Amino acid sequence: MVAGAITVLSGGAGPGGGAGVAGSSAGSSLASTGTVTGYIEPCAGLGLPGAAKLPHPGGTVRALAGRISWRPIPGGSKLVLPAVAAATERISAGQKYLFRLAPGHYVIAAHYDGGAFSFVSVSVRAGLTMNRNLPDLCK
Repeated sequence: MVAGAITVLSGGAGPGGGAGVAGSSAGSSLASTGTVTGYIEPCAGLGLPGAAKLPHPGGTVRALAGRISWRPIPGGSKLVLPAVAAATERISAGQKYLFRLAPGHYVIAAHYDGGAFSFVSVSVRAGLTMNRNLPDLCK
């Protein structure tokens, strides 16, 4: 089981979606940010050979500033996600998320419509676009 600590901040995309922008001011150049975009992969579990591919689900996607860490607990360790959301976006089924972020390390985390959860670590570099789909962790 994956447990995470996420602080939900208000803000992000307005009605109808849109790019989540963090770490920049209105007058700054997009060249000083990097772009991360991708889909939420469907929660398919083990899947069946030859089964039809499920569509990309909708959900809430957050760019969490920082890196994944592990906290010791009795009998093992617990996954801890960064606590500060640099940007948040609500996407519909079949829609890509898109964040323009200041250079640095982030965890892109998604809460699927229906309750599943996924995440991926990324390193953002200024002026570059990175395509990173959120993996199916339901397996």
